[in-house]
Amino acid sequence: MKTIGITGGIGSGKTTLCRMLEAAGAPVYEADARTKALYDSDPSLVPALEAALGTPLRGEDGKLDRRRLAGMLFADSRVRETVEAIVHPKVLEDFLAWRDACGKAPWKGPGQVPFVVFESAIVLEKPLFAPYIDKVVWIDAPERDRIRRSALRDGVPEEDIRRRAAAQRHSAAKADALLVNDADPATLLQRALDLLFEIWKTNNNTMDERLQTIHEAAAFVEARLGGRKPVVGIVLGSGLGKLADQIENPLVISYRDIPGFPVSTAIGHKGNYIIGTLAGKTVIAMQGRIHFYEGYGIDKVVLPIRVMQKIGIKYLFVSNAAGACTSHNFHPGDLMIIRDHINMIPNPLIGPNHDEFGPRFPDMTRPYDPKLIARAKAIAARKGIPVLEGTYLALTGPTYETPAEYRFFRAVGADAVGMSTVPEVIVARHSDLPVFGMSVITDVAHDDYSDDYVTDGEAIVAAANAAADKMSAIFSELIESL
Repeated sequence: MKTIGITGGIGSGKTTLCRMLEAAGAPVYEADARTKALYDSDPSLVPALEAALGTPLRGEDGKLDRRRLAGMLFADSRVRETVEAIVHPKVLEDFLAWRDACGKAPWKGPGQVPFVVFESAIVLEKPLFAPYIDKVVWIDAPERDRIRRSALRDGVPEEDIRRRAAAQRHSAAKADALLVNDADPATLLQRALDLLFEIWKTNNNTMDERLQTIHEAAAFVEARLGGRKPVVGIVLGSGLGKLADQIENPLVISYRDIPGFPVSTAIGHKGNYIIGTLAGKTVIAMQGRIHFYEGYGIDKVVLPIRVMQKIGIKYLFVSNAAGACTSHNFHPGDLMIIRDHINMIPNPLIGPNHDEFGPRFPDMTRPYDPKLIARAKAIAARKGIPVLEGTYLALTGPTYETPAEYRFFRAVGADAVGMSTVPEVIVARHSDLPVFGMSVITDVAHDDYSDDYVTDGEAIVAAANAAADKMSAIFSELIESL
């Protein structure tokens, strides 16, 4: 998420403008106000300042004497440097936590703003904050207005205000854009919003454009849900096609209608979201996934998952057709619960991190939820459905595997091989979503293929469909148990 710093000269009206922006829906971090709150909320802060400065800073009530501290800051630059060294890291920590919360909260306001605003002079003056501020806007006002506002507010002599304003001009030169406060409040607010959106669009990089696509697609889908809140996202890959028929009161949204969405071209993949009720839970199901081999960028491959995350799913269920790496334990038609994976498709998290979804380096120790796996095994046993467990290896495709490749995959620990699923799981785990995955084994590697053997795509789809009833039964009861 972009962070746009806003600051300005004395009497520029920057604080008033930021409050108007906040009322219009823009998340605004008022650094000065938050710093004052930190003095009250962090019991270690004032004692640390007293120890560093060698003087008491608390009044008779035991709280920070702000007037005394302000006077010391104004009078001695060494005091200011000492205080900033202690306080600013706390402010930065508070800001980053606040920004993270903004990214995870639902968008508000008519602008659905893709940025947050940081209001404080420190966005220009302090290197500690520079890496976290993308662009800085300087708010200014005609000198006559600045002097009048400051004199009325602070009771400062006009000549002092002129001197301080002149001293601030070097800071204005460092800003990326200028906004002059010389209009009525409504006009000024509109100017500010237009400028901030223009900065965001002009300086938007590729990953930001991807994020914008996610937001627009999610807004399109969510506007058509009629208040329904899906709990489970399901990728109806090979073997789960029949599950779509069990969804009650279905709402169908074609991928073709969603802004920025790819269209599924794979055999047997229709290309729709289906939203409705399954096993007593509101679900959103992908009737057809997007594969990397179809020629889409990896961001498009995982876009449907990102959209489901934005509209609030709490679990992701995935299925696929896979070829077994060995015939010793696997046979066509078997079901394999995925307990781990090996990824040989480009990682969808490469590039600038989308902080609103998750951390830069997400943990993948347990990509598939152990509790869901245990529950699925118990359900399968109760229904008399044999299931296996194994490691799924994801390849780009679209070629099927050679015998030598199968031997190699088996040697590195893979039990089954396919062309999907793992990128979807990675972005789900990026947001800490619990994932359950299952493969239907549609063909099996052999060490002694006959001379006329070929891997047949139509036969693979047929084998997956033959296992549909068993897989659907497990998925339905597992969703009911959530």
